[in-house]
Amino acid sequence: MKDLCSFGNPFKTIATKSKLLTISSADLNAVADFPGYFDTNVVVISSIKLFLNKRKCLGGFPIEIPMKLSYQNKMNEIKVVTMAYQKSLPCLENFSKISKDKNALREYYGRGILVNADNSYLYICMNQNVQSTKPACYFSNIPGDFMIDLDVRVGCVLGHHLITKELYAIHRNQKLYLYFNTVYKKWLGLTNQQFEKISTNLDNKAMKNFEMDEDQFYTFDANEWMGNAEGLFYRNNSLSLWKQRVKWNH
Repeated sequence: MKDLCSFGNPFKTIATKSKLLTISSADLNAVADFPGYFDTNVVVISSIKLFLNKRKCLGGFPIEIPMKLSYQNKMNEIKVVTMAYQKSLPCLENFSKISKDKNALREYYGRGILVNADNSYLYICMNQNVQSTKPACYFSNIPGDFMIDLDVRVGCVLGHHLITKELYAIHRNQKLYLYFNTVYKKWLGLTNQQFEKISTNLDNKAMKNFEMDEDQFYTFDANEWMGNAEGLFYRNNSLSLWKQRVKWNH
């Protein structure tokens, strides 16, 4: 009989136990053989100990441990049973979140994306999970070939003006509107009244809030986005695999 266990990061060592054998090995592809037979009434119990290298995360993180058990029956036939243990483990230490101020502007969001009208680029913002000394918003193309950070004062992007093409945003303090002046090439503040006058001309239809830790999905044309506690994920169609674009705390 053979018992095969294989593990990936963030696990470093494994230990497998059964009624007949104990294995302790740092070899992630450990295979053990031992003689004997199973009585039909015998229950075989196995346990797995995990030593985690990863301590901090935003929510929980999933693990999947594949196992393969092969044995030979009385007819000398080799039988193989495969299984997988799946579980979501809680974080030992959570990254802190920046809470939404009770007086925050109504358009403010802690983390999310804004895709432009022709689906060629997007803005990714994560003020909810980064320190004020680090940029919270980034400019990127859809495939993710590059990520350009915006001014560290920008907390979330609201969209481009349809006529002037100026980019509007909200400050990291959640209470001040900003816009990027195309003449002076810098971010300037504006009053609530000034923002109200231009707000109907903002191109912000393709905005999605990903503040919740549960899986949230957004489809724009053929592109699909998913946000959860661990970060932002992307795939270009429903048949593709999810690819993580960002981790919220980075």
